[in-house]
Amino acid sequence: MVGTTHDQPDVMWKMYTTSGTYPDLDRFNRVVSSRWTKDLATDKDFYRVDLAYDRNSNITSADEQVHAGFDVLYLMDDIDRLADAEEGTLSGGTISSRKRHQIWTLTHTGNWDREKLDLDGDDNWNETNEHDDTRTHNTVNELTNRNTDSIGGNEFNLSYAPAGNLTDDGENYKYEYDAFYRLRKVKNRSTNALVAEYAYNGRGHQISVHADTDSDGDVDSSDLWYYTAYDERWRPLSTFRSSDTSAKEDFVLHQAGLSGHGGSSYINSVICRYKDANTAWTSASDGTLEEIRYYCQNWRGDVSSIVTDVGAMVEWAKYTAYGIPFGLPAGDTNSDGDCDAGDATQIQTWIDTSSYNVLGDLDLDGDVDSTDKTSAQNNTKTMGWEDLTDVGNQFGSAGYDLDGKLSGIIYHVRHRVSHALLGRWAQRDPFHPKDGPGAYEYARSMPITKVDSLGAYVDENRKRPRACYGCQPIGFTWISGSGKCAKATKAGSTPGSGSPGACIPSDKTGDRCARGCDAYGGCSIEFFLTPGCDGKWTLYQGLDDIRNGVPTDPLEEDDLGNTHEWILELKAGNREPFTNMTWNAGMPGHGCGMLWVDMLEFSGDNETFRVYFWLLCTACVPEVG
Repeated sequence: MVGTTHDQPDVMWKMYTTSGTYPDLDRFNRVVSSRWTKDLATDKDFYRVDLAYDRNSNITSADEQVHAGFDVLYLMDDIDRLADAEEGTLSGGTISSRKRHQIWTLTHTGNWDREKLDLDGDDNWNETNEHDDTRTHNTVNELTNRNTDSIGGNEFNLSYAPAGNLTDDGENYKYEYDAFYRLRKVKNRSTNALVAEYAYNGRGHQISVHADTDSDGDVDSSDLWYYTAYDERWRPLSTFRSSDTSAKEDFVLHQAGLSGHGGSSYINSVICRYKDANTAWTSASDGTLEEIRYYCQNWRGDVSSIVTDVGAMVEWAKYTAYGIPFGLPAGDTNSDGDCDAGDATQIQTWIDTSSYNVLGDLDLDGDVDSTDKTSAQNNTKTMGWEDLTDVGNQFGSAGYDLDGKLSGIIYHVRHRVSHALLGRWAQRDPFHPKDGPGAYEYARSMPITKVDSLGAYVDENRKRPRACYGCQPIGFTWISGSGKCAKATKAGSTPGSGSPGACIPSDKTGDRCARGCDAYGGCSIEFFLTPGCDGKWTLYQGLDDIRNGVPTDPLEEDDLGNTHEWILELKAGNREPFTNMTWNAGMPGHGCGMLWVDMLEFSGDNETFRVYFWLLCTACVPEVG
């Protein structure tokens, strides 16, 4: 996907030009300029970060073009893991006027042996919210102790359940999990008071949250439950208060390609939110969602800017490598995290000198005028470090769901919970060791270029994963053959006797058909056999290539880079499971087991039949197209 346009507020990020060039991409299709622009007679970028890479495609610098002091210089270790992030003003390949600094010393499994955080640029590591954290890990990579000043004894001692779930972070909370290792309750570790609880459906979706809505420091019967409705890809669509039948908010999600039915969009991409804003969040919905806010996400999927439906600025957010936000309200002309009288004064200076700066153009109409100054004066607020939003936005770094009621920047990322301040997961990797030897390591210690949108494993090349988990059936695309032992032919037609084959269900055609199954469904393979066609047939994987015709080589490569050749012994009228199957390469996923076959249809003379294939695995193969 090379462009996004929000028509109503007239904002866009287009990586291409009408002349056919792609100025925001380099020759390797890497994003070199991540920007959001207001479509005006003279376009104005209200978000822009220019990126530089090394030969291993690590991002080595992020040059912030809108907010001063947020340029970042990144250094990697010898195996491309992030080791140093220095923020300030980038000039000549170095940082001057340093604002923030973070340094990591990593073990071979991605544990942070030592991590330093400086928030004022003096590299002292000992002021408010700063630390010089020397850590201890056990043999299974659980973080057990934190010495946050690297002097004397440990300040925080952490505990885990036998299954590897974090039960006590030693600082703020205790955690309880259900039998499927899903976070169920969070308690104040000092008072043991319940501060949050969660409920799930059978697919693992977190469908409800019980939070401290009366702000009395605990969760009890006086606090409300909020319920979330999801689509088939495990993306939030609506939030409902308690027993309300009307939503408090709805989300419109990206679905680029195939006229809105495709899969080119990142799974956490959000277009806009509709909200019932004229009633309090704790009040019953009045059925009207009158407020619209549009989300502008950057190259990593971070929600970087929010604008109104008429295209006025609402707020920005900057993020550390591991997702700690720094909120910036509209009107924050000096990028210090607040909008105050000093910012209004700066806007007046720009007015008096007929100067333009997008930070003073609150309505994003292309000029800085008295209307902008008045808006800034009416927008007095303080955000800054660890403050994502002032307008109830729940989506932060990489579009992850931030738990706004908990301290410590805790994200709910489908299968697991991420602690941004700790830079690691609270539970072991359910797909370990698919993503490396560290069961708690986030994004292979490459958080600038990689995301993990399922809380399971890195999304390779930012292709969309399928939101499934556990023992799920896996199927394959319809293919067919005809005549005496004919090989598979082209997929993509309408099902039916004598047809060249199709995808199931019949309304899924083209690209989605060629890529296999829907999130939780199986697909089928159809054969037409003539009597006496006994022997071995070669079936083609064909997740991509089969849609363009018969492959010339039975060893086909799928989207995961695996090649498969299936040699099955088929006999007309055979109702037994096929047992003669050869694997030339392992299936993607884990623990793939037997092939189960069920005959769905026979003709009277046994000349045709349909075969329904299910491959049973202990973990599902993700859809990555």
